[in-house]
Amino acid sequence: MAIHRLNSIHVDRINIWSFFTIDLYVDEQSIHEFAGGFVLEGLMSHDMAPMAGRVADGNEHGNISAFRFGEGLWPPWPPIDGVVSVLSEVRAGFVREAICHGRRVSAMRSYDAVMSQIPRIEFNDGHSIPQIGFGVFQIPADDAEQLVGQAIGIGYRHIDTAWGYFNEEGVGAAVNNCGLPREDIFVTTKVWNSSQGRALSTESLERSLETLGFDYLDLLLIHWPAPGNDLYIETWETFIELRESGRVRSIGVSNFEPEHLHRIIEATGVVPALNQVELHPFFQQKLLRDFHDLHGIVTEAWGPIARGAVDDDPLLVMLANNYGRTPAQIALRWEIQHGIVTIPKSATLSRIQSNFDVFDFTISEDDMAMIDAIDREDGRFGPLPSDMN
Repeated sequence: MAIHRLNSIHVDRINIWSFFTIDLYVDEQSIHEFAGGFVLEGLMSHDMAPMAGRVADGNEHGNISAFRFGEGLWPPWPPIDGVVSVLSEVRAGFVREAICHGRRVSAMRSYDAVMSQIPRIEFNDGHSIPQIGFGVFQIPADDAEQLVGQAIGIGYRHIDTAWGYFNEEGVGAAVNNCGLPREDIFVTTKVWNSSQGRALSTESLERSLETLGFDYLDLLLIHWPAPGNDLYIETWETFIELRESGRVRSIGVSNFEPEHLHRIIEATGVVPALNQVELHPFFQQKLLRDFHDLHGIVTEAWGPIARGAVDDDPLLVMLANNYGRTPAQIALRWEIQHGIVTIPKSATLSRIQSNFDVFDFTISEDDMAMIDAIDREDGRFGPLPSDMN
């Protein structure tokens, strides 16, 4: 019997609790029973414990007219009563909408629907990367497993970490315990400045693989060029060997400027798959992006919402109001439409969710041009790459 995973039901209950995620597992036989008005009993799970769920009162149109979730959860929360429309679309990948006590609940997503929703950007080596990822910079090690697990539950299939973030263990635990095949989650980590050079960068990868609990890595980056050490060419040569060994599928760099990219390409003939750099509406890196386009390098944005500064920008606030979105969603969507891979980070579940919900609207060409025009020379928030040695 086929198993359908509705991944996940996202509920926002004002004044009861802020936000949580439930996974509901149902079988195909039970789905068909809704059309005849039968009761479904599925297996639901939460971070704390499994529970039994019951959905009742189907009708001849294949809709649920009522549902009740929540009995048996620990810690005890009030049961959820509500109304769901278009249940028959579970078989197509999702249920459209639910209402809980008069409040809208976001659409339930199946695994297949989530995977088809996220665009992938092709690398120059034949692999590809989901265009949005969950960044874990400054997320404490003790919180990483929970937050990454929640991000995966929301639909993220790309996690960006680094040895220097000191949270690889939690990231690996979340990926390994999420219930999805390892190959469905794209994971990036990075080699820190003090580990550059042939021997140390090899040791860094082995240490990261062991900490993550992985057999291979999707993407390995040189974290900073650290030009004062003058080891990034040797490190890049080592990365090429690591890719050839199969322990890494793709290799790239982070915070490299054109002069650094030119040197490693000239020395080895191998072009990085990706360069991860600070990029947001106030610091758009247009010249660097032109270099990337010329050489077939994917641009990835860290700090894509400018440390929250987008929330105070008059243009982005105006556009957010016009589109019924948040300023952060406008900034992320601007990056998406420019073909940039973006990795927003947050430790707040509602923000993790809203950062992901940027694929169901389009910014007009005129509005994109207005955002393009707010680039400024002093827009950088992070350090200069030449200063990080």
